Amino acid sequence: MKRAMAVIGFSFLITLIAVGVLGEKSAWIVALLSAILFVVSLFSEKLRKNRAVLVVALCVFSASIIFGSTFNYVYKPVVSLDGTQAYLDCKIIDNPKYEYGKYYYNAKITALNNEAFDAKIRLSFKEPIDADYYDTISGEFKIYALGKTSEKSLTSYKAKGIFIGGYNINGYETTENNHKPFMYYILKFRDYISDNIRSVLTGDEGALLFGMLIGNKQFISNNIIEDFRTDGISHLLAVSGLHLSIWSGFIIELFNHIKIKRRLSAIV
Repeated sequence: MKRAMAVIGFSFLITLIAVGVLGEKSAWIVALLSAILFVVSLFSEKLRKNRAVLVVALCVFSASIIFGSTFNYVYKPVVSLDGTQAYLDCKIIDNPKYEYGKYYYNAKITALNNEAFDAKIRLSFKEPIDADYYDTISGEFKIYALGKTSEKSLTSYKAKGIFIGGYNINGYETTENNHKPFMYYILKFRDYISDNIRSVLTGDEGALLFGMLIGNKQFISNNIIEDFRTDGISHLLAVSGLHLSIWSGFIIELFNHIKIKRRLSAIV
């Protein structure tokens, strides 16, 4: 079979798009139909010789099962917290974003009502909190589902794996994390780049350069983002192959400068 990886990739992509549009129930129907097609192909000599049919059927089945399982066992349990109030222990996993007069922090829930829980949440506060990456915020929060206002915002939150938000009710406590994970230093390095760029280039120029290097649009004005969308080049501000190429080129050039062989630097 020619271009096996392309067949596999497109089969997964088209299936995920289709069941994403049609809904969770369609995923189980598609999984059943593709499983039947796969079994029939095994017993049909004509279909069995055409390996593309077997591969496509298996990919469609796998993609449907992954979507259905994720929806039922990851998305649904988290969204079911909509409208509830709970005591949360959360670790900050990103820098704050200021919108609509509030500070928003992406965080990871480690405990819900003192029981282990694993989910991402978008916390909102009226004032910035005195905490660093991976420090723990503990307190009573009112939980709500994200993306209720539009399908576009819902899709955006789903892509980030953040399905719920929460606002604090009766105050909170912060606990410093003395055992920083590796990702902590990556985020600090990102902040270092941001601070240096914005100290030299202020305004939209610095924000745009930072967005193109890192894929972070939080400092770019809505007018600039809308202009990029109108021109059809908004992908330049999203994490994509462009950013991978920029950083790969930077690393290869750095390794060349310190006399590391090009083949080894390419592997790294």
